[in-house]
Amino acid sequence: MNFATGLSLVVSCITIISFFAFRAVEWGKMQQRLDTIEGTGCGKLQEIDKKVERLIVQMEPFWNLVETRIASSLKSPHTPEYDMLLDLLKNSMSREELEKLKTYVLADSEEATVHKDCGRVFATAMVLSRVEARLRE
Repeated sequence: MNFATGLSLVVSCITIISFFAFRAVEWGKMQQRLDTIEGTGCGKLQEIDKKVERLIVQMEPFWNLVETRIASSLKSPHTPEYDMLLDLLKNSMSREELEKLKTYVLADSEEATVHKDCGRVFATAMVLSRVEARLRE
């Protein structure tokens, strides 16, 4: 082996080693950035989760009123099926029952709008929003 061949082998080894060393340093920096993003991102997700949980707890009494008192205010002596579905609202309902109740509430809302019954329009809007929320669950 002559001097030139030996020198070229040494230079090739140094090039390969420096390439891998450079990549290792870059990988380390990238890993640090990913760790930082993961740390702040997870913290933000936990914060959002806590806020959503708190909002659910705060809204529960409101939805209970909608499902009981406001729904009861829509009852009428000549709409037994509608009344039965309004009573079921506070319990678990099938998707079919929720769809049927939605149809009744929409019709009731239209009628209340025509007769300018603001209280009933408001009540139907509240019940309808709860029905639609339950349909999305």
